[in-house]
Amino acid sequence: MRLVTALSVLISMLLISTTSFAQKKSTKGHSSEGASNSGSNSGLYVPDKEVALSSTFGEFSSASGTNGLRASMNYKKFIREGMEVGGRFDLMMVDYKGSSNTYMGLWGTFTYNLHSWDLANTYYATGALGIVDEALAGAAVGASDKKFSFSAFAGRRFPWMDKLYYSPEAGFRKIGGTDLAIVIVPLNVSVLW
Repeated sequence: MRLVTALSVLISMLLISTTSFAQKKSTKGHSSEGASNSGSNSGLYVPDKEVALSSTFGEFSSASGTNGLRASMNYKKFIREGMEVGGRFDLMMVDYKGSSNTYMGLWGTFTYNLHSWDLANTYYATGALGIVDEALAGAAVGASDKKFSFSAFAGRRFPWMDKLYYSPEAGFRKIGGTDLAIVIVPLNVSVLW
């Protein structure tokens, strides 16, 4: 039941963000700081918001591999040139050494874009702090354990279509008392507007 609720929330958030994106057909963004002073930056589109969606991941910890399915949604708002703050919701189903666990998490995020003048084609780094709710395998229905979590990722945006970007990531994540895990997220798509 918790899985159905979590997927419903994720789909609703996606639909709301898509509707908002479709209603905002204006291609005007705010100009970047100093753009009027530099002829090479004038006229560049600088977005105000970003939504990123990802699905699969590979994870390596304690010399063993883990893989799983992940449904993730990030919402970020640009606060200054090259800097974003936001939140991330993850639903992860992880298979580790023959046992499966389900995690749901909420994180606060901070992202720094290396090339703030070209957000469509830039490297970025994201740090996140949050709470993860782990469904306890073999326990009573509804039993879970809330754990503090942090992560740091680096990625790169590649232009794909108008305002749609492919942005693979790699980094690390630590959930509660578990080992630090190296995580690779090859399927990550973001929308800037």
